[in-house]
Amino acid sequence: MNTATVAKNHANNKADGAASLLKSCTSLRHLKQIHAHIVRSNLHGNASLVSTLISLYASLSSSPRYTHLVFTSFPNPNLSLFNHAVRAFSKISVLCSEAVSLYSQMVSVGIRPDNYTYPFVLNSCAAMSDLCGGIEVHGRIVKMGFGFCVPVSNALIDMYGKCGEVLRARKVFDEMYERDVVSYNAVLGAHARGGVDMESALVLFEGMLGKNVISWNAMVVGYVNSGDLVSARAVFDRMPERNAVSWTTMLVGYTKSGLMDKAKCLFEEMPEQGLICWTAMISGYSQNGRSSEALSLFRRMERARVKPDAFTMTAKMAVASSATSNLFKTLSMADSCVSLPYLSAAKTSNPFLSVPSKPIKLHLSYTPSSLFSLPLSLGRKTHFSSVAAFVAQTSDWGQEDSTLTIDGAEGSEEEGVFEESEEVSNVDPPEEAKVFVGNLPFDVDSQKLAELFERAGIVEVAEVIYNRDTDQSRGFGFVTMSTVEEADKAVELFSRYDLNGRLLTVNRAAPRGTRQERPPRSFESAFRIYVGNLPWNVDTPQLEQIFSEHGSVVEARVVFDRETGRSRGFGFVTMASESEMNDAIGALDGQSIDGRAIRVNVAEERQRRSPY
Repeated sequence: MNTATVAKNHANNKADGAASLLKSCTSLRHLKQIHAHIVRSNLHGNASLVSTLISLYASLSSSPRYTHLVFTSFPNPNLSLFNHAVRAFSKISVLCSEAVSLYSQMVSVGIRPDNYTYPFVLNSCAAMSDLCGGIEVHGRIVKMGFGFCVPVSNALIDMYGKCGEVLRARKVFDEMYERDVVSYNAVLGAHARGGVDMESALVLFEGMLGKNVISWNAMVVGYVNSGDLVSARAVFDRMPERNAVSWTTMLVGYTKSGLMDKAKCLFEEMPEQGLICWTAMISGYSQNGRSSEALSLFRRMERARVKPDAFTMTAKMAVASSATSNLFKTLSMADSCVSLPYLSAAKTSNPFLSVPSKPIKLHLSYTPSSLFSLPLSLGRKTHFSSVAAFVAQTSDWGQEDSTLTIDGAEGSEEEGVFEESEEVSNVDPPEEAKVFVGNLPFDVDSQKLAELFERAGIVEVAEVIYNRDTDQSRGFGFVTMSTVEEADKAVELFSRYDLNGRLLTVNRAAPRGTRQERPPRSFESAFRIYVGNLPWNVDTPQLEQIFSEHGSVVEARVVFDRETGRSRGFGFVTMASESEMNDAIGALDGQSIDGRAIRVNVAEERQRRSPY
């Protein structure tokens, strides 16, 4: 065997070894180590390995930065490499724009997309509801002669359907020379999403060969969305086989129309009552004003040992919004949720639920004597901000800036907790398992934070802290892992982690009771003014200058975030006299500063927080 053959075999063995390592990779940190090994082994020019690296970076990192770096470091990427990159980005909803951007780059450098490229690009347009982009891609498909490719046409139908363009989807379908089951299901799905022209959909459906459960479900969904529950039930009864989607769709159709008796009959007929169906029924009773039946069904679900999740609790909290006593009944049920998923996921998975559009602040307080008289037994410390997120937006407490207070000392969104009772059987994660996460990008919410930290283990609670006046992220949060070891792993994995261009600060959170109390303010006065909705560029000297035109300013202060240094959008001004305070409020409340109407009113006195 000559030297060249030996060298080639050695290189192939190294490439096979690297490929095996990539196949077993499950974390971003591990992937970076393998990537470094590939570079050291001079394998970074291997197109197959680079393609796998691209796919893994796209799936393991929330930032497209690494995927771009791998892709751009490869000299003269070919069509196959572009396709791998476009495919990798298209599979992750938050990175779909990157897939379209890469497609545009392909075209600009003269690489001709093929029948593998276009479906992924169209899927990305559909995920972003980018109709204009989809139409532009459609034009190029026709120009390049791929209009008669079945997978490409199927992707076009799906894209138009998800963008609400049923007529365009139908036109693509009608012009196809060859169709498969996917083609029929795609066009039926387009009709079903909005319940549009179900008569035409029925004609297609009846003439379709090879119907499957997806086809039948599309018809049920379409009739439910059009409000024709009689036709929906007729199709449902004809189905040769049904899955969870079939039952749930029909069930939700009845609950949304207020036909709870029919919904109950259907629910009892179900061969298997999954959590989604329990949640749909509880939500239906709640939304139709039958709260006692909702509570009863929830208790029945508990007896059946079906574990509620955040979706169920969202529906359950809506029942509680009618009375304070019901609220505490509902709070006691939070004990069943060991690790709460997040409400945006609830809305995505269960569109029949009413989910708050933003965090709602609910301030609760109590006296020791009143606590024991309430039907409340939480198995873990329940932070107010976490509980408040479950209150339905449609409730009386869903109004902006409204709060509920029970007699006692005021709590705070960051510190207030219900302490667990001595009889609790559930075990809290240790306090040392809580980590602080700073320098967060401002578009990262609690769900994204939890998804990131799940790479380190089981996330018990993840919470991004929001400004109570502006409802914007304050750029930091807290994550409680299941064990101390997982918390240590989280600190190791994510300290200085690059998240959307920002290096995270991650360390152990200070235990409760160890934070130093803030020194008392140097000046307290009855003539103190609250100033809200300030432009972000207004600082303390500017605030003082604005108010000095209406009297003598004793003290002025814009409140800044301690972690990020950014203005929190509000501040306080103390005037020398009551008349000057009233003059300033009358003159400045509602005045526009840099395009923002500021809110000016008398600052309310607030009790100092108790460390306990």
